[in-house]
Amino acid sequence: MARKTRTQQEAPAPVTPEEQKARMEHMAAFFREQAAHVDPLPQGGYRSVEAVIDKDLAAEKLAEVVLADTLVILTDVPKVYLGYGTRGQTALDRVTLAEARGYLRDGHFGQGSMAPKVEACAQFLEYGGDEA
Repeated sequence: MARKTRTQQEAPAPVTPEEQKARMEHMAAFFREQAAHVDPLPQGGYRSVEAVIDKDLAAEKLAEVVLADTLVILTDVPKVYLGYGTRGQTALDRVTLAEARGYLRDGHFGQGSMAPKVEACAQFLEYGGDEA
């Protein structure tokens, strides 16, 4: 679902109520998918149950909905590192989307820490964001 970047298009027209509704439905579908413990009710709607939604992936989805150019994810370390916490840790200043995907595939980032952040950035760039 690639989109033109703002540098390639004129200023966007105001969002119509129909477009806003479609964006909100897209966002709601994402949250239902992320919250695997949401139970559909026979009469329609959903029953609220406890669930965990990844904040980094949620931020990425929100950035898509508002057509953001840049995604910024804050963390308590100064950079993304390969080999974090080891003697050989290496800071990554800038990486390409292909490099980020390779590092993710090779398991360089902790699943409960940096991996979701890098994944969110990769998804944002694949969607058409300018930088993350």
